[in-house]
Amino acid sequence: MFGAGVLAWLLLSQNAAAPADRPVTDLTTEQLASRLFDTPPADIVSHRVFRDSPFPGNYSIRFYSRVEPFGDGLCRRHGYYIGMSDDHPRGVPVPQEELAIAQDCALVPADGFAHVQPAAALDAAATTLRWLKDRQRRGGAERILCRHSQFAPNPCARGAAHTLKALPLDRIFVVDRGQAPGAWTIAVMPEGPGQLFYDVTLERGDRSEPVITIEWKAPAPF
Repeated sequence: MFGAGVLAWLLLSQNAAAPADRPVTDLTTEQLASRLFDTPPADIVSHRVFRDSPFPGNYSIRFYSRVEPFGDGLCRRHGYYIGMSDDHPRGVPVPQEELAIAQDCALVPADGFAHVQPAAALDAAATTLRWLKDRQRRGGAERILCRHSQFAPNPCARGAAHTLKALPLDRIFVVDRGQAPGAWTIAVMPEGPGQLFYDVTLERGDRSEPVITIEWKAPAPF
């Protein structure tokens, strides 16, 4: 028979070793970070596992910091993306920045943040989102183009002003620099990734105020 002290030591040793053998879905954020980072970032507080890859055996893990206000009307969350596969169970962490348009950051859902692409500086992306929100509040159809779509429902049917007013800016998924100098592209996804979405482009050109182009599109066939 084991003594009580020896038995307790064995149990603790088994529990400490268990995370290395357990699937990622069974691990806490702290355990998973210890497995995937050489030195886990101190500000990580949560994570999500995504098995949305079209390739069998591929998945991703996203680690998140706490949500915090980022100036007027915006919330920020930063973290790390790690692409994984069953054959290569440890990917390289890629830093990510995310923003959400909201007055109360405590009410933003976990999937309510927009990914700020690496080519887009965080402060510039925040300024762009604030401008778009203010432009939506001001209303009117000036400098708004709505491209007719083959996909129903056609968002242009009631005019460009209505289309802009109806954009669910709490469902922005991606913010990126556009191809032209000073241009931005914003993907608004009412039903989430993989579904029809609003492709919103802001192009300033030689104008003092950007022209907004809105198109209802199908996602790219990855």
